[in-house]
Amino acid sequence: MDQQFLIEQRISEAIAKGELEPPVQGMGQPLNLDAYFSVHPDDRMAYGLLKSSGFLPPEVEWLREMGELRQRIEEGDNTNETRARLAKLETSWNLRIERTKQKR
Repeated sequence: MDQQFLIEQRISEAIAKGELEPPVQGMGQPLNLDAYFSVHPDDRMAYGLLKSSGFLPPEVEWLREMGELRQRIEEGDNTNETRARLAKLETSWNLRIERTKQKR
């Protein structure tokens, strides 16, 4: 019997018996780290600390809220308050993008 086949058979039996967890999708595949390395090193460290503490970076919150506000406007909520909040977030977002470009 082929050794590779025997190993795979034993692994399958162990998974069936519940002695081993089935492999996670993508396990063993190379990681795509392009997004990670596209962030400035100073921000990477800060975002890593935020993530490990269970917090989202402010930019993620801004994007989420901007999407919600745009959706509300599309649904007919054209109040000055909604439009002003969206404008403020978009300005903050654009300033953040400009600062990031200047760091590079």
